[in-house]
Amino acid sequence: RTLTGLGECQPLRTKVWGLMHVKSRAPWCIGCSLFEALQRLQGMVAREPLSAELWNELGVWALRLVEDAVAAACFAIAARLLLLSGRAPPPAAPPRGGGPPTGPP
Repeated sequence: RTLTGLGECQPLRTKVWGLMHVKSRAPWCIGCSLFEALQRLQGMVAREPLSAELWNELGVWALRLVEDAVAAACFAIAARLLLLSGRAPPPAAPPRGGGPPTGPP
């Protein structure tokens, strides 16, 4: 196997460059870049891996800055932690089309 044909990393490079130059308003990282705020949030999750709230926050950031699959994993972990702690996760949001949620009740 070779790396030939994988294409350029330019879209990712552009995204990371943008994150490094936009200021964050996150309460845990006021005035730092979005990239640094995301790194700090990842560190917070690593220090408190059983915090559903931190996993949810990481999911929100991932949805906006990283990719949907990472965000979905974070949200699933947060929901599972809530369930295991005896707290019910919030109901699923309806699809963007405005219809009822899909999947099992």
